[in-house]
Amino acid sequence: MNTTLHDLQEVQYTDLYHIDDAPIADLRLSALRRLGWWTVLLVAVGLTLGYVIVLPDTIPVSFVFKSERAEDIYRFPSAVYIERQYVKNGQHVEAGDVLLELSAPDIAALTHELASAHMNIAGFQQYRTKSAASEQGIINVTIERNREEIRLKNEQKGVLEQKWASESTKLTYESKEAARIHVANQGLYKSGDISKNDLNQSEANQLRAKSAYDVAYQTYLDNIGTLNRQIISLELDIKAQEKQLAKNSTDLQLEGNRLKTAKEAAQQKIRGIYGNFELTKNNHLVLKANRNSIVSFVFEGEKEVAASTTLLKLIYEEAPLYAHTQVTSGQIGKIQVGQSAVFKVDAFPVYEWGPAYGEVSNVSLTPDEKGLFNVQIRLTNASQLEKLLRIGLSGKADIITDERTIYGHLFRKFRKTTALLTE
Repeated sequence: MNTTLHDLQEVQYTDLYHIDDAPIADLRLSALRRLGWWTVLLVAVGLTLGYVIVLPDTIPVSFVFKSERAEDIYRFPSAVYIERQYVKNGQHVEAGDVLLELSAPDIAALTHELASAHMNIAGFQQYRTKSAASEQGIINVTIERNREEIRLKNEQKGVLEQKWASESTKLTYESKEAARIHVANQGLYKSGDISKNDLNQSEANQLRAKSAYDVAYQTYLDNIGTLNRQIISLELDIKAQEKQLAKNSTDLQLEGNRLKTAKEAAQQKIRGIYGNFELTKNNHLVLKANRNSIVSFVFEGEKEVAASTTLLKLIYEEAPLYAHTQVTSGQIGKIQVGQSAVFKVDAFPVYEWGPAYGEVSNVSLTPDEKGLFNVQIRLTNASQLEKLLRIGLSGKADIITDERTIYGHLFRKFRKTTALLTE
Protein backbone atom coordinates (compact mmCIF):
# COMPACT_ATOMS: atom_id res chain seq x y z
CA MET A 1 0.00 0.00 0.00
CA ASN A 2 2.87 2.27 0.75
CA THR A 3 4.51 1.73 -2.62
CA THR A 4 7.14 4.28 -3.41
CA LEU A 5 8.04 5.73 -6.78
CA HIS A 6 11.20 3.63 -6.76
CA ASP A 7 9.19 0.49 -6.46
CA LEU A 8 6.93 1.24 -9.44
CA GLN A 9 7.40 -0.69 -12.61
CA GLU A 10 8.13 1.01 -15.92
CA VAL A 11 4.67 0.41 -17.31
CA GLN A 12 3.08 1.85 -14.25
CA TYR A 13 5.34 4.99 -14.50
CA THR A 14 4.42 5.54 -18.12
CA ASP A 15 0.74 5.09 -17.47
CA LEU A 16 0.95 7.64 -14.73
CA TYR A 17 1.32 10.38 -17.37
CA HIS A 18 -0.80 8.94 -20.16
CA ILE A 19 -1.91 11.38 -22.86
CA ASP A 20 -5.59 10.64 -22.22
CA ASP A 21 -5.21 11.78 -18.63
CA ALA A 22 -4.03 15.36 -19.67
CA PRO A 23 -5.34 16.18 -23.25
CA ILE A 24 -3.72 19.17 -25.11
CA ALA A 25 -5.68 21.07 -27.89
CA ASP A 26 -4.37 20.67 -31.48
CA LEU A 27 -3.67 24.23 -32.83
CA ARG A 28 -2.24 23.22 -36.18
CA LEU A 29 -5.50 23.46 -38.18
CA SER A 30 -6.34 26.91 -36.80
CA ALA A 31 -2.85 28.19 -37.61
CA LEU A 32 -3.03 26.78 -41.12
CA ARG A 33 -6.47 28.38 -41.61
CA ARG A 34 -5.23 31.81 -40.51
CA LEU A 35 -2.15 31.49 -42.66
CA GLY A 36 -4.39 30.69 -45.63
CA TRP A 37 -6.58 33.75 -45.06
CA TRP A 38 -3.55 36.01 -44.72
CA THR A 39 -2.14 34.55 -47.92
CA VAL A 40 -5.40 35.22 -49.79
CA LEU A 41 -5.51 38.77 -48.41
CA LEU A 42 -1.93 39.50 -49.40
CA VAL A 43 -2.51 38.06 -52.88
CA ALA A 44 -5.65 40.22 -53.29
CA VAL A 45 -3.75 43.34 -52.16
CA GLY A 46 -0.91 42.49 -54.54
CA LEU A 47 -3.33 42.04 -57.44
CA THR A 48 -5.02 45.36 -56.64
CA LEU A 49 -1.73 47.21 -56.32
CA GLY A 50 -0.64 45.73 -59.63
CA TYR A 51 -3.53 47.56 -61.29
CA VAL A 52 -3.31 50.73 -59.20
CA ILE A 53 0.39 51.53 -58.95
CA VAL A 54 1.68 53.29 -62.05
CA LEU A 55 5.38 53.37 -62.80
CA PRO A 56 6.95 55.61 -65.46
CA ASP A 57 8.90 54.45 -68.50
CA THR A 58 12.03 56.57 -68.70
CA ILE A 59 14.98 57.03 -71.01
CA PRO A 60 18.14 58.01 -69.06
CA VAL A 61 20.35 60.52 -70.88
CA SER A 62 23.28 62.78 -70.14
CA PHE A 63 22.74 66.51 -70.58
CA VAL A 64 24.46 69.86 -70.40
CA PHE A 65 22.72 73.20 -69.77
CA LYS A 66 22.87 75.73 -72.60
CA SER A 67 21.06 78.97 -73.46
CA GLU A 68 19.41 79.97 -76.70
CA ARG A 69 20.62 83.54 -76.23
CA ALA A 70 22.97 84.40 -73.40
CA GLU A 71 23.89 87.95 -74.44
CA ASP A 72 22.87 91.05 -76.38
CA ILE A 73 25.32 92.26 -79.04
CA TYR A 74 24.92 95.83 -80.26
CA ARG A 75 26.12 96.26 -83.85
CA PHE A 76 24.24 97.96 -86.67
CA PRO A 77 24.02 97.68 -90.48
CA SER A 78 24.99 101.32 -91.07
CA ALA A 79 27.51 103.75 -89.61
CA VAL A 80 26.54 105.53 -86.38
CA TYR A 81 27.98 108.31 -84.24
CA ILE A 82 28.31 107.78 -80.48
CA GLU A 83 26.99 110.94 -78.86
CA ARG A 84 27.37 109.62 -75.33
CA GLN A 85 28.34 106.39 -73.58
CA TYR A 86 26.74 105.61 -70.22
CA VAL A 87 28.31 102.24 -69.25
CA LYS A 88 31.71 100.62 -68.85
CA ASN A 89 33.12 97.09 -68.77
CA GLY A 90 31.95 94.94 -65.87
CA GLN A 91 29.11 97.30 -64.94
CA HIS A 92 25.85 95.80 -63.76
CA VAL A 93 22.78 97.24 -65.53
CA GLU A 94 19.10 96.79 -64.79
CA ALA A 95 16.42 96.37 -67.43
CA GLY A 96 15.66 99.84 -68.84
CA ASP A 97 18.97 101.42 -67.88
CA VAL A 98 20.45 103.80 -70.46
CA LEU A 99 23.44 102.39 -72.42
CA LEU A 100 24.30 104.61 -75.39
CA GLU A 101 23.12 107.74 -77.17
CA LEU A 102 23.51 107.48 -80.96
CA SER A 103 22.93 109.62 -84.02
CA ALA A 104 23.14 108.89 -87.75
CA PRO A 105 21.39 109.82 -91.04
CA ASP A 106 19.52 106.49 -90.97
CA ILE A 107 18.48 107.13 -87.39
CA ALA A 108 17.28 110.61 -88.31
CA ALA A 109 15.14 109.19 -91.12
CA LEU A 110 13.62 106.54 -88.83
CA THR A 111 12.97 108.98 -86.02
CA HIS A 112 11.37 111.42 -88.48
CA GLU A 113 9.03 108.67 -89.61
CA LEU A 114 8.15 107.88 -86.00
CA ALA A 115 7.66 111.57 -85.17
CA SER A 116 5.34 111.95 -88.18
CA ALA A 117 3.34 108.97 -86.95
CA HIS A 118 3.02 110.58 -83.49
CA MET A 119 1.94 113.88 -85.07
CA ASN A 120 -0.67 112.13 -87.20
CA ILE A 121 -2.13 110.47 -84.11
CA ALA A 122 -2.12 113.75 -82.20
CA GLY A 123 -3.88 115.53 -85.10
CA PHE A 124 -6.37 112.70 -85.36
CA GLN A 125 -7.19 112.89 -81.66
CA GLN A 126 -7.38 116.69 -81.63
CA TYR A 127 -9.25 117.45 -84.85
CA ARG A 128 -10.60 114.36 -86.57
CA THR A 129 -12.15 112.97 -83.41
CA LYS A 130 -13.84 116.28 -82.60
CA SER A 131 -15.21 116.75 -86.15
CA ALA A 132 -16.48 113.17 -86.11
CA ALA A 133 -18.16 113.77 -82.76
CA SER A 134 -19.76 116.96 -84.12
CA GLU A 135 -21.02 115.12 -87.19
CA GLN A 136 -22.38 112.33 -85.02
CA GLY A 137 -24.16 114.93 -82.89
CA ILE A 138 -25.82 116.51 -85.95
CA ILE A 139 -27.03 113.12 -87.15
CA ASN A 140 -28.37 112.27 -83.70
CA VAL A 141 -30.28 115.57 -83.59
CA THR A 142 -31.76 114.84 -87.03
CA ILE A 143 -32.80 111.38 -85.88
CA GLU A 144 -34.52 112.82 -82.81
CA ARG A 145 -36.31 115.43 -84.94
CA ASN A 146 -37.57 112.72 -87.32
CA ARG A 147 -38.77 110.63 -84.39
CA GLU A 148 -40.64 113.66 -83.06
CA GLU A 149 -42.27 114.17 -86.47
CA ILE A 150 -43.31 110.51 -86.51
CA ARG A 151 -44.90 110.99 -83.11
CA LEU A 152 -46.83 114.04 -84.39
CA LYS A 153 -47.95 112.17 -87.50
CA ASN A 154 -49.26 109.34 -85.36
CA GLU A 155 -51.16 111.86 -83.25
CA GLN A 156 -52.66 113.34 -86.44
CA LYS A 157 -53.71 109.85 -87.48
CA GLY A 158 -55.45 109.44 -84.13
CA VAL A 159 -57.31 112.75 -84.58
CA LEU A 160 -58.39 111.78 -88.11
CA GLU A 161 -59.62 108.39 -86.91
CA GLN A 162 -61.63 109.99 -84.10
CA LYS A 163 -63.05 112.60 -86.48
CA TRP A 164 -63.99 109.98 -89.04
CA ALA A 165 -65.64 107.81 -86.36
CA SER A 166 -67.89 110.74 -85.44
CA GLU A 167 -68.49 111.95 -89.00
CA SER A 168 -69.13 108.47 -90.41
CA THR A 169 -71.88 107.93 -87.84
CA LYS A 170 -73.58 111.12 -88.91
CA LEU A 171 -73.21 110.46 -92.67
CA THR A 172 -74.36 106.87 -92.28
CA TYR A 173 -77.46 108.05 -90.46
CA GLU A 174 -78.22 110.69 -93.09
CA SER A 175 -77.75 108.15 -95.90
CA LYS A 176 -80.04 105.61 -94.25
CA GLU A 177 -82.63 108.33 -93.46
CA ALA A 178 -82.62 109.56 -97.09
CA ALA A 179 -83.05 105.98 -98.31
CA ARG A 180 -85.95 105.42 -95.91
CA ILE A 181 -87.70 108.62 -97.03
CA HIS A 182 -87.23 107.70 -100.67
CA VAL A 183 -88.79 104.25 -100.08
CA ALA A 184 -91.71 105.88 -98.29
CA ASN A 185 -92.15 108.41 -101.14
CA GLN A 186 -92.24 105.58 -103.64
CA GLY A 187 -95.30 104.19 -101.83
CA LEU A 188 -96.91 107.60 -101.66
CA TYR A 189 -96.27 108.18 -105.34
CA LYS A 190 -97.97 104.92 -106.25
CA SER A 191 -100.98 105.89 -104.17
CA GLY A 192 -101.01 109.31 -105.86
CA ASP A 193 -100.29 111.28 -102.67
CA ILE A 194 -97.16 112.98 -104.05
CA SER A 195 -96.03 114.08 -107.46
CA LYS A 196 -93.27 112.76 -109.65
CA ASN A 197 -91.14 115.80 -108.81
CA ASP A 198 -91.36 115.00 -105.11
CA LEU A 199 -90.26 111.43 -105.80
CA ASN A 200 -87.33 112.62 -107.91
CA GLN A 201 -86.33 115.07 -105.21
CA SER A 202 -86.24 112.31 -102.56
CA GLU A 203 -84.17 110.12 -104.87
CA ALA A 204 -81.72 112.98 -105.42
CA ASN A 205 -81.48 113.47 -101.63
CA GLN A 206 -80.70 109.78 -101.24
CA LEU A 207 -77.93 109.88 -103.88
CA ARG A 208 -76.55 113.09 -102.40
CA ALA A 209 -76.33 111.54 -98.90
CA LYS A 210 -74.63 108.40 -100.22
CA SER A 211 -72.19 110.49 -102.27
CA ALA A 212 -71.38 112.65 -99.24
CA TYR A 213 -70.50 109.49 -97.26
CA ASP A 214 -68.32 108.10 -100.09
CA VAL A 215 -66.50 111.42 -100.58
CA ALA A 216 -65.85 111.81 -96.85
CA TYR A 217 -64.62 108.20 -96.56
CA GLN A 218 -62.27 108.60 -99.54
CA THR A 219 -60.93 111.84 -98.07
CA TYR A 220 -60.30 110.04 -94.78
CA LEU A 221 -58.45 107.23 -96.55
CA ASP A 222 -56.35 109.72 -98.55
CA ASN A 223 -55.36 111.62 -95.42
CA ILE A 224 -54.48 108.42 -93.52
CA GLY A 225 -52.49 107.15 -96.52
CA THR A 226 -50.56 110.41 -96.76
CA LEU A 227 -49.66 110.29 -93.08
CA ASN A 228 -48.60 106.63 -93.33
CA ARG A 229 -46.37 107.40 -96.31
CA GLN A 230 -44.79 110.29 -94.45
CA ILE A 231 -44.18 108.09 -91.39
CA ILE A 232 -42.58 105.35 -93.53
CA SER A 233 -40.38 107.93 -95.23
CA LEU A 234 -39.26 109.29 -91.86
CA GLU A 235 -38.54 105.77 -90.56
CA LEU A 236 -36.43 105.05 -93.64
CA ASP A 237 -34.55 108.29 -93.04
CA ILE A 238 -33.88 107.24 -89.45
CA LYS A 239 -32.52 103.86 -90.57
CA ALA A 240 -30.28 105.52 -93.15
CA GLN A 241 -29.02 107.97 -90.52
CA GLU A 242 -28.36 105.15 -88.04
CA LYS A 243 -26.38 103.30 -90.71
CA GLN A 244 -24.44 106.49 -91.33
CA LEU A 245 -23.69 106.72 -87.62
CA ALA A 246 -22.38 103.15 -87.58
CA LYS A 247 -20.33 103.76 -90.72
CA ASN A 248 -18.83 106.95 -89.31
CA SER A 249 -17.92 105.17 -86.08
CA THR A 250 -16.34 102.27 -87.98
CA ASP A 251 -14.43 104.61 -90.29
CA LEU A 252 -13.15 106.59 -87.30
CA GLN A 253 -12.01 103.43 -85.54
CA LEU A 254 -10.33 102.08 -88.68
CA GLU A 255 -8.53 105.37 -89.23
CA GLY A 256 -7.34 105.41 -85.63
CA ASN A 257 -6.16 101.79 -85.87
CA ARG A 258 -4.34 102.55 -89.12
CA LEU A 259 -2.47 105.44 -87.50
CA LYS A 260 -1.62 103.35 -84.43
CA THR A 261 -0.40 100.54 -86.67
CA ALA A 262 1.80 103.00 -88.58
CA LYS A 263 3.28 104.26 -85.29
CA GLU A 264 3.87 100.73 -84.00
CA ALA A 265 5.47 99.74 -87.33
CA ALA A 266 7.84 102.73 -87.12
CA GLN A 267 8.72 101.82 -83.51
CA GLN A 268 9.21 98.18 -84.42
CA LYS A 269 11.47 99.12 -87.32
CA ILE A 270 13.76 101.07 -84.97
CA ARG A 271 13.54 98.41 -82.26
CA GLY A 272 14.35 95.65 -84.76
CA ILE A 273 17.60 97.41 -85.77
CA TYR A 274 18.72 99.14 -82.56
CA GLY A 275 16.86 97.36 -79.75
CA ASN A 276 14.99 98.93 -76.85
CA PHE A 277 15.18 102.71 -77.29
CA GLU A 278 13.99 106.19 -76.37
CA LEU A 279 14.04 109.38 -78.46
CA THR A 280 15.64 112.62 -77.32
CA LYS A 281 14.41 116.11 -78.22
CA ASN A 282 17.02 116.43 -80.95
CA ASN A 283 16.01 113.04 -82.45
CA HIS A 284 18.98 111.12 -81.09
CA LEU A 285 18.49 107.49 -80.17
CA VAL A 286 19.03 106.44 -76.55
CA LEU A 287 19.49 102.66 -76.26
CA LYS A 288 18.30 100.85 -73.13
CA ALA A 289 19.03 97.43 -71.63
CA ASN A 290 16.47 94.72 -72.33
CA ARG A 291 17.08 92.84 -69.07
CA ASN A 292 19.37 92.64 -66.06
CA SER A 293 22.85 92.15 -67.50
CA ILE A 294 26.58 92.68 -67.04
CA VAL A 295 28.53 94.73 -69.57
CA SER A 296 31.17 92.41 -71.06
CA PHE A 297 32.48 94.59 -73.91
CA VAL A 298 32.50 98.30 -74.74
CA PHE A 299 33.84 99.79 -77.97
CA GLU A 300 36.83 102.03 -77.23
CA GLY A 301 37.49 103.50 -80.70
CA GLU A 302 36.47 106.71 -82.43
CA LYS A 303 33.08 108.32 -81.96
CA GLU A 304 32.15 107.61 -85.57
CA VAL A 305 31.70 103.86 -85.86
CA ALA A 306 31.63 101.93 -89.14
CA ALA A 307 28.81 99.59 -90.10
CA SER A 308 28.76 96.10 -88.49
CA THR A 309 31.19 97.16 -85.75
CA THR A 310 30.41 95.70 -82.31
CA LEU A 311 29.72 98.57 -79.92
CA LEU A 312 28.56 96.77 -76.84
CA LYS A 313 27.97 93.30 -75.38
CA LEU A 314 25.74 92.48 -72.43
CA ILE A 315 25.70 89.08 -70.72
CA TYR A 316 22.33 88.14 -69.24
CA GLU A 317 22.28 87.52 -65.52
CA GLU A 318 19.42 85.11 -65.92
CA ALA A 319 19.71 83.56 -69.35
CA PRO A 320 16.85 81.21 -70.34
CA LEU A 321 18.33 77.73 -69.92
CA TYR A 322 17.59 74.49 -71.68
CA ALA A 323 19.20 71.06 -71.41
CA HIS A 324 20.88 69.71 -74.51
CA THR A 325 21.11 65.95 -74.92
CA GLN A 326 21.38 63.33 -77.64
CA VAL A 327 19.60 59.99 -78.08
CA THR A 328 20.11 57.03 -80.38
CA SER A 329 17.92 55.95 -83.27
CA GLY A 330 16.50 53.23 -81.03
CA GLN A 331 15.29 55.82 -78.51
CA ILE A 332 14.16 58.72 -80.71
CA GLY A 333 10.86 57.02 -81.64
CA LYS A 334 9.70 57.19 -78.02
CA ILE A 335 10.53 60.86 -77.46
CA GLN A 336 7.96 63.54 -78.25
CA VAL A 337 7.62 67.26 -77.58
CA GLY A 338 5.79 67.92 -74.31
CA GLN A 339 7.10 64.90 -72.38
CA SER A 340 8.28 65.55 -68.83
CA ALA A 341 11.86 65.13 -67.67
CA VAL A 342 13.67 65.00 -64.31
CA PHE A 343 17.15 66.55 -64.00
CA LYS A 344 19.85 65.35 -61.61
CA VAL A 345 22.64 67.92 -61.71
CA ASP A 346 26.13 66.59 -60.95
CA ALA A 347 27.18 69.77 -59.14
CA PHE A 348 24.21 69.55 -56.77
CA PRO A 349 23.64 65.97 -55.50
CA VAL A 350 20.01 65.00 -55.69
CA TYR A 351 19.98 63.59 -52.13
CA GLU A 352 20.82 67.08 -50.83
CA TRP A 353 19.24 69.47 -53.34
CA GLY A 354 16.56 67.39 -54.95
CA PRO A 355 15.88 67.25 -58.72
CA ALA A 356 14.86 69.93 -61.21
CA TYR A 357 12.10 69.44 -63.76
CA GLY A 358 11.72 70.15 -67.44
CA GLU A 359 9.74 69.46 -70.60
CA VAL A 360 10.90 68.31 -74.02
CA SER A 361 10.67 71.38 -76.26
CA ASN A 362 12.40 70.36 -79.48
CA VAL A 363 13.36 67.08 -81.19
CA SER A 364 15.54 67.00 -84.29
CA LEU A 365 14.14 65.21 -87.33
CA THR A 366 17.47 63.99 -88.70
CA PRO A 367 20.60 62.65 -86.97
CA ASP A 368 24.06 64.16 -86.95
CA GLU A 369 27.14 62.58 -88.50
CA LYS A 370 27.36 60.17 -85.54
CA GLY A 371 23.78 58.99 -85.98
CA LEU A 372 22.55 60.74 -82.82
CA PHE A 373 19.43 62.91 -82.58
CA ASN A 374 19.52 66.25 -80.72
CA VAL A 375 16.88 66.85 -78.06
CA GLN A 376 16.19 70.11 -76.19
CA ILE A 377 14.53 70.00 -72.76
CA ARG A 378 13.15 73.30 -71.47
CA LEU A 379 13.69 73.95 -67.75
CA THR A 380 10.25 74.44 -66.17
CA ASN A 381 10.89 74.16 -62.42
CA ALA A 382 14.34 74.53 -60.85
CA SER A 383 12.91 73.75 -57.39
CA GLN A 384 15.68 74.19 -54.79
CA LEU A 385 18.20 74.93 -57.55
CA GLU A 386 16.60 78.27 -58.40
CA LYS A 387 19.29 80.86 -59.25
CA LEU A 388 21.99 78.16 -58.97
CA LEU A 389 21.76 76.64 -62.42
CA ARG A 390 23.86 78.17 -65.18
CA ILE A 391 25.31 77.46 -68.57
CA GLY A 392 27.73 74.52 -68.71
CA LEU A 393 26.41 72.48 -65.77
CA SER A 394 25.84 68.82 -66.67
CA GLY A 395 24.19 65.76 -65.21
CA LYS A 396 21.74 62.95 -65.85
CA ALA A 397 18.11 63.29 -66.91
CA ASP A 398 15.23 60.83 -67.09
CA ILE A 399 12.81 61.55 -69.94
CA ILE A 400 9.39 60.11 -69.05
CA THR A 401 8.05 58.54 -72.25
CA ASP A 402 5.09 56.61 -70.84
CA GLU A 403 3.38 55.43 -67.66
CA ARG A 404 2.33 51.80 -67.05
CA THR A 405 0.93 49.73 -64.22
CA ILE A 406 2.99 46.93 -62.72
CA TYR A 407 1.08 44.45 -64.87
CA GLY A 408 1.84 46.58 -67.91
CA HIS A 409 5.56 46.35 -67.17
CA LEU A 410 5.34 42.58 -66.55
CA PHE A 411 3.36 42.03 -69.75
CA ARG A 412 5.87 44.07 -71.75
CA LYS A 413 8.77 42.00 -70.35
CA PHE A 414 6.82 38.82 -71.14
CA ARG A 415 6.31 39.92 -74.73
CA LYS A 416 9.99 40.88 -75.00
CA THR A 417 11.10 37.49 -73.66
CA THR A 418 8.66 35.69 -75.94
CA ALA A 419 9.92 37.60 -78.93
CA LEU A 420 13.55 36.74 -78.06
CA LEU A 421 12.71 33.06 -77.67
CA THR A 422 10.83 32.87 -80.97
CA GLU A 423 13.57 34.53 -83.02
